[in-house]
Amino acid sequence: MWLLWPTLSLLLVASIYAVIGEAGFQKHADGRQSLAASWLLAPYLAGAWINSRAWTWRAPRWAAVVDGVWFGRTPTARELARSTFAAVVDLSPELPLNVGGRPIAVVPVLDLTTPPTEVLVRAVAAIERLRGNGPVLVCCALGYSRSACAVAAWLLATHRVPGVEAALLRVREARAEVVLGPRHAAALRTLPAYVMA
Repeated sequence: MWLLWPTLSLLLVASIYAVIGEAGFQKHADGRQSLAASWLLAPYLAGAWINSRAWTWRAPRWAAVVDGVWFGRTPTARELARSTFAAVVDLSPELPLNVGGRPIAVVPVLDLTTPPTEVLVRAVAAIERLRGNGPVLVCCALGYSRSACAVAAWLLATHRVPGVEAALLRVREARAEVVLGPRHAAALRTLPAYVMA
């Protein structure tokens, strides 16, 4: 009987990946999850949180890129309260985030997937908009893939780098643990050529 809750939780996550998509995590625009999702997915969410800390405990939590844009792992409410970040762009639908009243943009991308073009465009717009408040943190569970890809897209879209390889190099220089492969590079190449206002 004690295995039913974890089993149900993992079955729900499997259905989120197979059919429902990011919305299945029921993450609201303020960074928090619905009460139902928090309870039903609690075993998975606990595992995801522990996993994020296990993979990142030796690495810096966040890395500065340029012009007040940082990226890294999803912070705790306490870490965020002690930081200088004025706003957050959150790409992690599976981890709740309490921003303590800071402006936030939730641009959810399932873990271990490549963000599609339209999601990267939304992330770029959110980064650029929230940058006006002060330093902005772009985060995901580990800060190694989704957030790094979004920041690389922002570097490209705002013409801070000349091309995809330069964008990837910039984020890797900022954080050596970044994991961006050929699919991420291909997604970055699909971005429309435009200048942010």
